[in-house]
Amino acid sequence: MAKAPETMQLRRMRLLQLSDLHLLADPAGLCRGRLPLVHLRQALAESLSQLRRQGDQPDLLLLSGDLCHDESWQGYAGLRDLLAALALPVALLPGNHDHALLLRPGDVVAAGPVLGKVRA
Repeated sequence: MAKAPETMQLRRMRLLQLSDLHLLADPAGLCRGRLPLVHLRQALAESLSQLRRQGDQPDLLLLSGDLCHDESWQGYAGLRDLLAALALPVALLPGNHDHALLLRPGDVVAAGPVLGKVRA
């Protein structure tokens, strides 16, 4: 096995991943008995707080699908608004409930790259 050059430095990358957000058009709508947007805000706040207590913060926030349960523009807009307040790089990994046309970079969610394929 070849050794890495001595000048090469490895850097640890801290990734924070939240999955299956299931956001809805109606911020007061329930999915599986809970308010998805409220649940996401709480999960983000708790995760970031825990990392900060450890003297750390994520290098990337990865949000993996399903992002929006009802494939609504309003659901993605709520996600966009939440992410706009964060000072973190974000990547999105769509799931089977996600809508391809609403996740194109530069459209509703322009927070970061969209990884993987979504159904059209």
